[in-house]
Amino acid sequence: MVFKKHSRFALVLLSSLALVACDFSSTSSETSSSSSSSSSKESSTSLVESSSSQSSNSSSQTSEVSSESSSSLNSITSGSSISSETSSSISSSSSSSSSTSSETDLFEATAYPSENKIEIQLSNAEKVTSLDCFYSSNNKTYIKVDNELVQLDKSRIAVLGLKEGTYSVKLVPNSSEDEALIINDIKVTDLDRSGYAHFNRTEGIGAYNLDGTLKEDAEVIYVNDENKNTVELKIGSKTYKGLGNILDEADKAKTPLDIRILGSINANQFKEKEYEVLDEDKNPSEYPERFVNEWEDKYTQLEGLQSKIYGGLDNNSAKDYYENTNGITFELETKSKDTDTSINMMVLQNAQDITIEGVFSDATINQWGLNIKRSSSIEVSNLTFKDYPEDACAFDGESSDVSETTNIFFHHNTILKGKNNWDLTFEQDKHEGDGGNDIKYISNYTSAYNRFIECHKTGLIGGNDSSYSANITIHHNYYQGYKDSQRMPLARRANVHMYNNYYNGGSVNQDFRAEAYGLSENNYFENCNRPYKLDSSDTRGYIKSYQDYLVNCGNVKADVVDKRDEDISAKCFPFNGNKDKDYSNFDTDPELFYYDETNNKSDVELMLEAKDVKAYLTEHSGLNYCL
Repeated sequence: MVFKKHSRFALVLLSSLALVACDFSSTSSETSSSSSSSSSKESSTSLVESSSSQSSNSSSQTSEVSSESSSSLNSITSGSSISSETSSSISSSSSSSSSTSSETDLFEATAYPSENKIEIQLSNAEKVTSLDCFYSSNNKTYIKVDNELVQLDKSRIAVLGLKEGTYSVKLVPNSSEDEALIINDIKVTDLDRSGYAHFNRTEGIGAYNLDGTLKEDAEVIYVNDENKNTVELKIGSKTYKGLGNILDEADKAKTPLDIRILGSINANQFKEKEYEVLDEDKNPSEYPERFVNEWEDKYTQLEGLQSKIYGGLDNNSAKDYYENTNGITFELETKSKDTDTSINMMVLQNAQDITIEGVFSDATINQWGLNIKRSSSIEVSNLTFKDYPEDACAFDGESSDVSETTNIFFHHNTILKGKNNWDLTFEQDKHEGDGGNDIKYISNYTSAYNRFIECHKTGLIGGNDSSYSANITIHHNYYQGYKDSQRMPLARRANVHMYNNYYNGGSVNQDFRAEAYGLSENNYFENCNRPYKLDSSDTRGYIKSYQDYLVNCGNVKADVVDKRDEDISAKCFPFNGNKDKDYSNFDTDPELFYYDETNNKSDVELMLEAKDVKAYLTEHSGLNYCL
């Protein structure tokens, strides 16, 4: 069976916060899943879940925050002193419960619960030849977990989509109930859905309900590197084969769709090529050899990717070369003063209620990226993006209506540095890809609990000064920068709330232009050259900084305020410049923002003091699992 329908009673959701920090180099390895692409028939209340796994060595997700001397800190927190005392352990509803273990004569199992899921680590299971997994919320009725989520060869199991509560898991080895192992009292927590993606929304985003269970009649497919071009899904009366075709036709789907990634899904890109960098005054069409290159042959190519070449390609030999190469369709554009490429983007457009999620810690998008256009209710989570030639994951709408692409939830992903072997730009600034997480012309967007590792152009909001976006939340992200890292984010014509993020290094962190207005609240900046950047034009951007925390950083250019509701007289009209929709005080208007007027604070699930953010996100960001 290649896809499944689930009733509204089916339980599901994505993986989320980790118990312990992992080595991210292992996360980015090119490991393909050996999980079976078929599964047994399930009952109407069966559960299928996405999972990211955790180390069996960790017994609690609670993190201890180390103290720092207040004399070493350059704080811009207003109206409050900085304590050098060690803070108490952080606990919240976004933390996982302790692990629970059990064993039989055949094997041992340890369960690690977290947000809307349980992950199980097996050991000493050499004599187990088959294993079925069931879960129960009442210790009576057990529901079978999909075969794809039981990876006996890797000693790991995922039980996904569980609403908050206490569960039991039963493992039946070798089809023998007599040898069954039961783990009781597994406490599952709920996912942090704070932010604009869910603001004033009464239903869940993507394939999931607000309580973490699958939506009624949601369809689930499992994709690995072996079946990426052969996996099938019936949409309407027609069956489509391959991930590329399924995404291309997803706009025809009448029910929610959950695409679960197992292992690393790989794609070839162009071979590395060196050439003379052209003068911008020259016409690229005079150098057709510049536009001739060959594909790698490292992997079975992922079908359905879109690639474009931009340049002065009025030379017939260059055009003929690309129009007939490897069956890849190229869109050739002639721009006499520009030369560029956009390679290996998988496009999803005009769709709704779609979740694309990783299952285990090796779920990787390798050498390609996602471009989601004109779509609503979209969730992307629990994935590592690696060596993308263009963007890792981009969301685009139309300039005419930013509410068309709306309710986007991008969370618990790890975004590594991109790799473009064939940088054709005059600027030569795409060797490391062109964007980790770029958005434009969209609204009601949340980026949460992601980890960006040494990305160059990390995140763009608005491609130019006339690009509008509205209602953007960026919270609990870890930006692990290097000397050239920037755009965390770079924002134009948008209202943006940034809270509880950790910025470690980078050339420019928050960069606001063209009447973009950001509330920077309780963020931790460390070793940042320019934590804030504001242009000096008449349509300047604004950053209102409230209780941010800086350590060894450059000059502060933000509007630092002492009170949460202080007015900084910003200019912000994110809805296509419509002056009737004034967002200049969006952060204190409960009709425009999740604002608690009674207590004068942002109404979010977890708001840490800024000095505690570093320790917390070191353990709780990205695809940060060890199973």
